[in-house]
Amino acid sequence: MGWILTGHSILSINFKGRNRAITSRYVPDLANRPFHIWLSRLHWAPVMILGLALYALGGWPFVLWGVFLRIVFSWHVTWFVNSVTHIWGNRRFATRDDSRNSWWVALLTFGEGWHNNHHANPSSARHGLCWYELDINWYGIRMLKLLGLAKAVRIAEFPKPKSEARDDGMVLYGDNFELSETQVALVKPWFQLKQHD
Repeated sequence: MGWILTGHSILSINFKGRNRAITSRYVPDLANRPFHIWLSRLHWAPVMILGLALYALGGWPFVLWGVFLRIVFSWHVTWFVNSVTHIWGNRRFATRDDSRNSWWVALLTFGEGWHNNHHANPSSARHGLCWYELDINWYGIRMLKLLGLAKAVRIAEFPKPKSEARDDGMVLYGDNFELSETQVALVKPWFQLKQHD
């Protein structure tokens, strides 16, 4: 949350000579892209441009609705993911934390509310794992992949017919993606339960 108060994202802090280890570990590909460098340094510019455009179109009411209310709403639903989905909801996977799946948080956050799914498969771009788990963010990522703008997207696919399963009955794979043995141990009881339904 510090970036909200100080205006420093991981990338902008990195370019001031601090936290290089964090940047290189978590976002090494973004640290070398000119657009992301620009966006990190001038993160306030898009909001200011939008605010000026909205003021020109409709005065302060447009600015209040289009900038302030929109930002406060997006902050709150973002924080719901790490607060509400660790208190209320269902647990599909027996992860080592208290993460849960919340359908109403998923609706507000375009799919991030499937938080227990995320904790079970943290590198997967797709959080809605079943047909009824709406994940609009995944649809956007998938469209970017189809257009060639996103590459090496990691996903977890659940479940496949037994004829396509591995020797242990599990099929946990996607594009260049294989779950670790620890993750397999965590999700295997769910798959066995689902296979018997």
